[in-house]
Formats: sequence, structure tokens, C-alpha cells
Amino acid sequence: MDSISLDVSEQGQPEISDRPRRKAPNRSTVDLGALDADCLLIPRELAALTGMSESYLAKCRMERGRGPLFIKIGHRVFYRVAAVRDWLRSNEVASTLDCKPPS
Repeated sequence: MDSISLDVSEQGQPEISDRPRRKAPNRSTVDLGALDADCLLIPRELAALTGMSESYLAKCRMERGRGPLFIKIGHRVFYRVAAVRDWLRSNEVASTLDCKPPS
């Protein structure tokens, strides 16, 4: 059996070193337009890309039409890049007078 080493991260959290870990993309280096339309993002990645918090995205999922369309498989949530782009475009305004009141 392969050995598994347990490391402690900079934050003091234990990590299993032989398991691949996904990191949220760095917002300054990843462009949403550069991603494939069918690419799936997890909430942490979308939060990093847009500057929104994961908790805000979770609240949006509870209110129909408030956030981007999402995919739910079991307890996991995914966002298609195309759905995020569509949602962002639908929220574009030329003036604060054009802003929709919260529903």
C-alpha cells in the first residue's frame, strides 16, 4: 500500500499531500472570456473570478432568477461559464437609473 503523508498548510490545516488539490483561479490572471463556454466552475472559483463572496452566490441560488444558472449534482454545485457570461450580460446597465429593483 502506498504511504500517505500528512502535511500542515500555512493556515495550520492538515493536508493529504498525494491527493490533487484544486485551487481557485487567481482573479488577476484568469479571464472569464478565455474559458471554454462549457467549462464548469465551482462556487469558490466563480467567487474568485467575479469578486463576489461564496455566501452571496449561495444566497443567489436560493432566490429564483437572482444569480447565474447552476448545476446541482448531489450536494455539489457547478456553474457553466456560458451561464455566468449570460447572467453578467443581463445585468449590464448604462446608468444606475437602469438598475432593476431587487425582486
